[in-house]
Amino acid sequence: MLTVYFLKYGPDPERLADALFPLLSQERRRKASLLSHPARRAESVLAGRLFEKYASRISGVSPADFAYEYGKNGKPFPSFPGRFPAFSISHTEGAACVVFSGGAAIPCGCDTEPAAREFSAAAGSRAIASRFFSPREAALLENAPDETELFLKVFTAKEAHAKMTGKGIFEEISLDVLKSAEPLVFDAGDGSSFFQTVYKGYVISVCAGKDASGKEMCTVKGADGSAECYNKIAVPVVFTEVDASTLARD
Repeated sequence: MLTVYFLKYGPDPERLADALFPLLSQERRRKASLLSHPARRAESVLAGRLFEKYASRISGVSPADFAYEYGKNGKPFPSFPGRFPAFSISHTEGAACVVFSGGAAIPCGCDTEPAAREFSAAAGSRAIASRFFSPREAALLENAPDETELFLKVFTAKEAHAKMTGKGIFEEISLDVLKSAEPLVFDAGDGSSFFQTVYKGYVISVCAGKDASGKEMCTVKGADGSAECYNKIAVPVVFTEVDASTLARD
């Protein structure tokens, strides 16, 4: 089972982040403090608190005792892997999401972007796709009724897959994952599977790898019924929107 927590920050994320900063682990405080831009710092704090609040519930470990190790591309790992499932964190302007998998042996990744994101002429969705997407993906994008929406769905799916593998988006952005635009079908060719929805103005993508028995992970509808399933073997996805006001409580 995949558990997804989604958070919209609200009208004053910097003030909320200041209130939540003392609740973070030492490592998350250090990471946020390295960011000089107030908005980016607030995003880091809120996403970190979202993760640590629910990670603490799962592990039974207080955030004050959390410690992290990092892979070669910056993917974080908790210091208590035997007691903790795989996870992934994503944050963007106005929102964050966290996903936990069914166990440490099932890798996962998530990414979210505003559905109304604007692109400049020099760095438009089509220009980015022509440089970095596979030729098939770029062609499908050019013929899409809503080019920006499809671009964001493909890009966040690639990002989620990159986080799942731990390789990083720069290594995997050219990976061909979009097999069909209508109907929308993702397949990375490695047995991984994708959950994706557009929820409250955000494209949210989650990727999960094969489980220990070799069966493909898959997804069903989110809690609000808006999620789409692209895969073959249905396993539950619990999708929960978190109220920002609850982050101050354990």
